[in-house]
Amino acid sequence: MSIEETLAGKLKPRNEVVSAFADDYPNIILGGVQQHAYWNDHVYAVKGEAITVAREVDPSGITRNTVIGRIGRPGADTGTVLTVETNYLLVSVGAIEVRARFDTAKTYTPGDVVALDWKGGTITALFVVTDYVPPPVIAPSTTAPPPTNNTGELPVFANDSATWSATLGYWNVWATKNQNLYTGTSGGHTVTASWFYNGATKQLEGATITEVRFRVPKRFLAGSYNDPITLHLYLHSSDTRPGTDVARYAGPYDLTIPAHFQGGWFNLPVEVGEALKAGGGISISGSPYAGFQGKSEDPASGQLLIKWAR
Repeated sequence: MSIEETLAGKLKPRNEVVSAFADDYPNIILGGVQQHAYWNDHVYAVKGEAITVAREVDPSGITRNTVIGRIGRPGADTGTVLTVETNYLLVSVGAIEVRARFDTAKTYTPGDVVALDWKGGTITALFVVTDYVPPPVIAPSTTAPPPTNNTGELPVFANDSATWSATLGYWNVWATKNQNLYTGTSGGHTVTASWFYNGATKQLEGATITEVRFRVPKRFLAGSYNDPITLHLYLHSSDTRPGTDVARYAGPYDLTIPAHFQGGWFNLPVEVGEALKAGGGISISGSPYAGFQGKSEDPASGQLLIKWAR
C-alpha cells in the first residue's frame, strides 16, 4: 500500500458527468487527451462535436467513459444521396457530408432522400423516404401581407405514454407492461394508446397555429411489421392519464407508416394545434395491430413541434 493510501485510505468510487469532444470513433478528447469511450445506443457524434460523458473511476483508479449524448441537435432523420459507392453512400445532411452503410439488395441513386439511423460511429441508410417534387412557383401578390409581430416554434414533449386494454380494463397490462404504445386487436385483446402532455400546450392560448409536426417513434416487431400500415391518430381531452381510456373527440388523422419504421416526423393539420391549445393529447386507435416505443424507451416519443404567431 502506498503512503497516500495509508494516510487517506483506499480510493472511493467516483461518478461524474463531464463535457468532451468526439474523436475518431470510439475515441473522445477529454481534458485535451484522446481516450477510449463506450457509446450508448442511438448516440452519434462526428469528430470535433461536443458531447456529454459519464465518467466512472473505480477504487483502483481505472476509468470508464460512456458517451451519453451530443450537446446540440440530434442527428437528422433524413439526408440526400450524393454518390453511391461500393461499400457506402455519400449523403448530404445539412451543411455536412457523411458516409452511410446501406443494404446492397436495395437500389439507391443520387438525389434520393433516405431515412438515417445514427448509432455510435455508424450511420445506416434505411430506405428511400420520397421523391421530392418542387412546389409550383406562385407569383407574389401585389398586396403585402400584414407584418407578424411575433412568431416561434414550441417543442412539446410527452411526459407520459400508455396502452389501455379494453378487454382487461387496465393501463399498461399489455405486452411489456411499460409506457410502450400498441393499437389494434391481437389474440382477442383490443388495445389503444395515448400520449399525455400535462397541459403544456395550453401556453399557446391566444396564438395562431401555423404548422404542427408530430414524431412517431420506432415501430416494434409486432403485427404486420414487414408491411406498411395506416396509423389512425386522434385528439383526446386528458392532460394526464385518467383511470379509464381517454375520450377521443377528433380524428382520425391517418399516417402511412413504412415497414421496419425507425421513427420520424409527420405533418398534422393546423386544426390539431388549434385544438391542443385547450390541452389534452394524442391517441392511436384501431386496426391494424402495431406497436411503438413509448416515453421510457424514447424520450422524444410523441413529441410535438408547433409553430405559432401572435
